[in-house]
Amino acid sequence: MISFIKWVFIFIVLYLIFNIVKGALKIKRVFNGGIGSRQIDKCPACGQIIQVPSGESDEFLCPKCNTKLGRTSDGKLLIKVN
Repeated sequence: MISFIKWVFIFIVLYLIFNIVKGALKIKRVFNGGIGSRQIDKCPACGQIIQVPSGESDEFLCPKCNTKLGRTSDGKLLIKVN
């Protein structure tokens, strides 16, 4: 009987570890899909989480503070000056 309880406990612990790792990988995938391909980011001016439009335009506005934003060649989100 004790052996069965140990196996159930081990199964539960492994299941929890698996779900924690799976959740961490999902978060990483959402916030960093690869260089230059991120779709969700934080506005560098106000910190608002924004969905970056995917398209050919290099410039877009933050919906909260209306700051003009753009991406560098390596995918970093920056404030555009001109």
